[in-house]
Parts: sequence; structure tokens; C-alpha cells
Amino acid sequence: MRQNLPDSLRDEIGGIAGSVGCELFQIEIKGSTLRIVLDCEDGPVTHDHCSTVSRQVSALLDVEDFSTAKYVLEVSSPGLDRPLLASRDWKRFTGRLAKVTFTRPKSDDDSTPVKRTVVGRIDAFSPNSNNPHLGIVHLEVASPQESLELRLEDISRAKLEVEL
Repeated sequence: MRQNLPDSLRDEIGGIAGSVGCELFQIEIKGSTLRIVLDCEDGPVTHDHCSTVSRQVSALLDVEDFSTAKYVLEVSSPGLDRPLLASRDWKRFTGRLAKVTFTRPKSDDDSTPVKRTVVGRIDAFSPNSNNPHLGIVHLEVASPQESLELRLEDISRAKLEVEL
């Protein structure tokens, strides 16, 4: 099985997701599994969304001769503890609780990077108008109580926390 998809195939899969009212959130290939994650801004990703996209993508992959080896196609939603991957995610989930891992220098005088993980509420997101992959996340951390401003490029992993 291919380890990465050509952009044209990603675009076609994105078009299939769009045809059912969803967007392509993520595509991942791990071993013999092709995982497609859908998202819907207007509501939850439903079983019908996933099954329709699965059937259509399966047919597309057969036509495109995607793989001669056996593979598993998974189509799902990002889940309640979804990863925050793009600027639009930070903007969309302002006000929600997130677990964020980031790296930054220990202090202005010391350039030694320090990796840190915090749980905090996304207070705001300031996008960079010149580059959609850049911006500043404003995070309110409860323990210890602090306000953080994190550059997107310093964040290595982030996901929503489930709040009940």
C-alpha cells in the first residue's frame, strides 16, 4: 500500500466528504489501514455520513488502483477529544478546554527549549493574516493560574478535553 496519497486523490476524497455535507479533517495511513476522519461544522458526523463516504471512497480507490495489497478503510469523526490541527480549529473551539503540548525557550536569556503540557481554556485565537498556518493561541490555565500566549508553530500536540 502507498504510504502517502497524491494530492489529486486527497482532493477527490475531500470532494466526496463535501458531497455529504462534511469536510475532510484528516487522512492517515498506518500500516495497512487508511483512516479518513470527517468533520461537520453544522453538527455531528453521523453514521450515514461515514458509511456513504466509505462506500464512495472504496469505489474511488478501486478505480484508482490504490493498492494491490489488502488494506482496511476506516471512516470516522474526530471524536469528543478531537485534535486541534489547524487555525480554524482554534477559532472554532474558542471557549473550550484543551490539553496543549508546546516547546519554548526556558527564558528570554536561555535558549534551551522546554517542553510543557498544560490544560487550559482557549480564550482567543489571533490568526496571522499573511500565513494561515501561523497565529497566536491565548490560553487560560487554571493550575497554576496563568495566561499563556502560544505561537501555533510552538505547539506540537493539542486536543480538546471532554467536559461533562
